[in-house]
Amino acid sequence: MTSKTRLTLVSSILCICLTGGAAFADVLPYGLKIEKVLDNTAELGDLAQAPNGDLWLLEKTGTIRLFRAGVQAASLGVAVDSSGENGLLDVAFAPDYAVSGLAFIYYVDPTTRARVDEIFSNGTTLSLGAMVMDLGTFGGSNPGGGIEVGPDGRLYVATGDMGTGSNAQNDGHVGGKILVSDLDGSNRSNFSKGIRNGRDLAIRPDTGQVYVADRGDGTTSAYDEVNAAVASGNYGWPTETGPGGSFDDPAWSNSGDIIEGLDVITGTALGNMAGSLVYACTATNHVHQSIMAGDGVTMTAERTFYDPIGDRDGTPDAGCPNQVNALAEGGEGAMYAANTGTNPGIYRVYNDTPGPREVSAPGSPFHLTVDKDGGNVRIGWENLGSLDANVPARNAGQHATLYQVWEGSLPISAYDHTVLTDTDGLADGPARLTASVAPGSGDHYYLVGAQGDNMEGSLGAGRPGSSDYCDTLGKGIMEGDCFEKWVNPLNPTEELYLQDLNPNSPTYQQMLTLSDFRGKVVRMDISSDNCFWCNVQASFMPPLDVNYRERDLKIITVFTELYSWSDGSNSWPTKAYTDSGACAADIAVWAGTEDDAPIVCDSDLNADGIGDVSWQYWHSGALPAPDNCGGTPQNFYIDQGGTIYDFLCGAETSTAGMEAKIINEINPESCE
Repeated sequence: MTSKTRLTLVSSILCICLTGGAAFADVLPYGLKIEKVLDNTAELGDLAQAPNGDLWLLEKTGTIRLFRAGVQAASLGVAVDSSGENGLLDVAFAPDYAVSGLAFIYYVDPTTRARVDEIFSNGTTLSLGAMVMDLGTFGGSNPGGGIEVGPDGRLYVATGDMGTGSNAQNDGHVGGKILVSDLDGSNRSNFSKGIRNGRDLAIRPDTGQVYVADRGDGTTSAYDEVNAAVASGNYGWPTETGPGGSFDDPAWSNSGDIIEGLDVITGTALGNMAGSLVYACTATNHVHQSIMAGDGVTMTAERTFYDPIGDRDGTPDAGCPNQVNALAEGGEGAMYAANTGTNPGIYRVYNDTPGPREVSAPGSPFHLTVDKDGGNVRIGWENLGSLDANVPARNAGQHATLYQVWEGSLPISAYDHTVLTDTDGLADGPARLTASVAPGSGDHYYLVGAQGDNMEGSLGAGRPGSSDYCDTLGKGIMEGDCFEKWVNPLNPTEELYLQDLNPNSPTYQQMLTLSDFRGKVVRMDISSDNCFWCNVQASFMPPLDVNYRERDLKIITVFTELYSWSDGSNSWPTKAYTDSGACAADIAVWAGTEDDAPIVCDSDLNADGIGDVSWQYWHSGALPAPDNCGGTPQNFYIDQGGTIYDFLCGAETSTAGMEAKIINEINPESCE
């Protein structure tokens, strides 16, 4: 079958599959996941991570809870009026917070006075300080509440019109403004005006660009807006709302969404989102993303970032949080969210694309801790939960436990850590696990790894005393073996990386290797361009990828030019491309418009004419059944721990048949 005929077959199959699935959206963009990290049933005015990593939760009814490494470390009750939109609304941190413990809270007190007060943390207690801004009493609606300290070291405060629309255009009134002052409240001025209800503020740390979430009234008479605020800007309220007219236009606006949380994504940990705005709309249950132009003011694109009823398998995502109303980027680059609707809690959105996910990543609010526990040490780490640490089906002697605690010697002249204990850990709230272990003599450092994320192998490989369950099982190509890494034939100790040449793939042109995907279920096939049944089989893989890639399935095709070739005196099973451009062109045709999974061109680094990967994993006809093969395609199924649990010689001609092989191995869908 030629590639052209193969594309025709793909089209005829996928037109049914994609039409049937078109009604389903995604919960999150490709490669991102959401997980619950803390229980929380109270409605929050906001949440934020302090510069020292502490996570602050501001309950609307007046309680502040400070979490350190996932455990509550301090709390404080503040007297508030929490009726309507009032209450404890936001927190911002002084630049020297790590030393001074100084932060600022915006709240409405029992006399309906909107105010900004100092608040101090000494690590174990919270205490109120002086009032910084007295914004006056008002009628109880549209209090605003956004507060932030900018990179210029000044305090920015977003107010509402305090229930009187004309306040927003009155330069002598604090209502409906973005105010800016020194940290002690002095030298206050109006930065921008024409704001109806500034519910949240965000400031880009690199440029100082200010953004304000301006809440509407749930109807077309007052739009929800995100304004890229500039000095002396006027955003029209109450004369105008939404885009158009004689005032400054919002970057984004819509009616009836009820906008709440707002944040700027500054890092690259969530993929290509750096510089984007994210904002929550409680009426629609969505979190939106606006992509901003280089000036930081103009929106170039907008999309639904999070949809709690988005789904791929047709089953409602019953565990997803509804009515997200607060957002904050974490120090490790993940995004944290709080919600007021069903499934209340604190959630983390993180990137789960190629590469291991680090346990207690640096910057995370759930970092690794080591404490005394009598004569033992108590190690605490974040609970990766069922999405990562658990292996749904264990095969061929993998660890019965989920985590390993490692101990090494200080000072570090060379890493010498070895496994101290294998454990599932003891629950310390939903975010953390702990283990009490007897330390060795001397000074030590500690690490925690999870077997599903290749942390064990990467931490211990090549170091004294290190081991991996694959060392016991053996590494090879048969069922029950651990799948060996792709190896460079010129240097067997070096991993081989191949470039993804599928232009539809999210990892297009990235260099990939098999160990990138430990922690996922991998279906790897060795296929050839001149192989009839390879072309037939390829038609059934895109629906499998679409339906299960969000559930930790990774499909990889290793592509060769020919199977079964001879130079006249010798014969070989596969022939690698000598022209990389020709290989890329053939892969583009092979993939068509529907295949989004990585397709790599097999290399021939030792110039023997044989594909390096296909030769390494080739099942010859001399092997005993069921592993005897000798042709293409050859299909390997690898579990999350890197063990081969199924092998099939020849074409699989049914998506359902492939699905049956992975369904007990893959993880649940996000939120299910």
